[in-house]
Amino acid sequence: MVQREAALDKANKDLVCEVGNLKKDLATAEAEVHRLGSVVIPQLECQITNLSAENQELRRQLQSATGSCGRHHVEIEALRIRICHQDKEVKDLECDKSNLERRVEELLRQMGSHQGSGCGGGCNRRIEDLTRDVVHWKDRFLDMQQRRNNLSEQLDEQGEKIRTYEEILRRNGFIIR
Repeated sequence: MVQREAALDKANKDLVCEVGNLKKDLATAEAEVHRLGSVVIPQLECQITNLSAENQELRRQLQSATGSCGRHHVEIEALRIRICHQDKEVKDLECDKSNLERRVEELLRQMGSHQGSGCGGGCNRRIEDLTRDVVHWKDRFLDMQQRRNNLSEQLDEQGEKIRTYEEILRRNGFIIR
């Protein structure tokens, strides 16, 4: 019985020691839970809020950047259409110019043949009218040519801007090649 009592005493001491260790572990765990609940979790929640706001801002910037890119593509397409119309107008004016030049040459030949026969002031008036027409159409042609060149320059500038924007978006990973 003494042995049994000694074994029970030893088991009791072991259990008391284990209970003491468990109480220490419980106190440590409760302190850790309190620290996590009062310090770490609020810090993480604040960090999550900040990251969410940053994420939203990046999404908004991406939307804005891709929207600008689309607008620039539309502008470029509109400028291309205008250039096509201007090119057609320039070709028409060139055709008119060449027709008028031929007409002036023909009238000058006729004037030369009529000078000897005494054409009078009517030919001179007609020549002046035709000369004014030639100057008028030449001015229109040069004006159209200048407008076309300006549109072409605008188109080139817009294209360069779009290529720059796209390169920036690719560099930042918003557009995949």
